[in-house]
Amino acid sequence: MITMLRGRLERVRGEAAIIEVIGVFYEVLLPSGLAQRLSRRPDLDQRPEITLHTLYYIENAGGVGNMRPRLLGFTEEMDREFFELLTSVGKLGTRTALRALTMPISEIAAAIEAGDARTLARLPRIGRRMADKIIAELRGKVWKFTLLPSGEPLTAPPQAAAEEEPFVQEAREILLQVGYRPTEAAAAIEKTLKAHPDIRTSQQLVQEIFRARAAK
Repeated sequence: MITMLRGRLERVRGEAAIIEVIGVFYEVLLPSGLAQRLSRRPDLDQRPEITLHTLYYIENAGGVGNMRPRLLGFTEEMDREFFELLTSVGKLGTRTALRALTMPISEIAAAIEAGDARTLARLPRIGRRMADKIIAELRGKVWKFTLLPSGEPLTAPPQAAAEEEPFVQEAREILLQVGYRPTEAAAAIEKTLKAHPDIRTSQQLVQEIFRARAAK
């Protein structure tokens, strides 16, 4: 069981971090808000050292028998502990629980301890029935999490999640694979799309970036 990883943050890809630990690269799924904050680190190009407190679980990747092992990571051990408790609630899956963390953990815990089903029901994909179930199974068990500092939520609210065209994501991955640093790739993509707003495929975008680089 892998419960913690300490290594170099190679890059953030969507909602996952790639962590190098002594030459082994691990893909660790992250809550979307945490992924966004890590991707904005000013020292990302320097591959900073990072510690993630992890959970190992098996994900159904679609289709009978198509099971995939995954690692889920948090930068704070208490965040992982709360998430373990939350996913112990019957019929509350890992992905659903992740998407529900659009409030700081201290506020979610306070709502559980207060029996405030209305507040919990407003969390994405929860609803009143699941909110009642969470309170019934966790009330009295999460009081210590109400004492956590009220920081940013682990998951970005759906309306606040930045959307990026799939072809742009694919082009970014190609650039990272051929040696571009994250900030270099982002700058090249932004500059090229401003100059050529009609581009609609990753192949066109990457070719134009290479053409502009060769012309320098």
